[in-house]
Amino acid sequence: PAYPPPRYYRPRPYQPVPGRYYPEPLSYRPFFFGVGLGVGGVGLFPVKGAGDASSRAGMSYNLHFGFGVSPRWSVVLAGDGAYSYFSGYNIDQSVWSIGPQVFITHHLYARAGIGVAPKSIDQNQDYYYSDYYSYSSYSDSGMGWTAALGWEFMQSYHVSLGLEAAAEFGGEVLAVG
Repeated sequence: PAYPPPRYYRPRPYQPVPGRYYPEPLSYRPFFFGVGLGVGGVGLFPVKGAGDASSRAGMSYNLHFGFGVSPRWSVVLAGDGAYSYFSGYNIDQSVWSIGPQVFITHHLYARAGIGVAPKSIDQNQDYYYSDYYSYSSYSDSGMGWTAALGWEFMQSYHVSLGLEAAAEFGGEVLAVG
């Protein structure tokens, strides 16, 4: 008698592809660390009656530590911020937050966070024709929020490379990176 054909079993998503040493990369990471630097900006929104809103382009930065909870969900400790120069004022806004990150698809993720938002405003005046030099600084902190949407376009077993758009709000300052 003829032997029946072998039975077909559909591979599960977590099983490695035959012939590959590492399994296909997944969005689940038990622990991850990330850094970023890019184009950003700072917007000032003073309290009502204290002046007009203003914004400038600048530099953005971030630092992330994350812990995987499930294949799509992580808890992220993040430091996001931006730096900009406003007509004699150097303004730095950071938000140190904790919150969830969820992978909506295999590459697309969303992140939110709540935490503390320190800001610093430094005024630097230099008069060219005299020896007078003055420097003043103001810093404050309050509650801050972070929202981000990212796309990981290169994923491997140990490293990923992505692009993230984030907005941080703390007090009267909005930092976008």
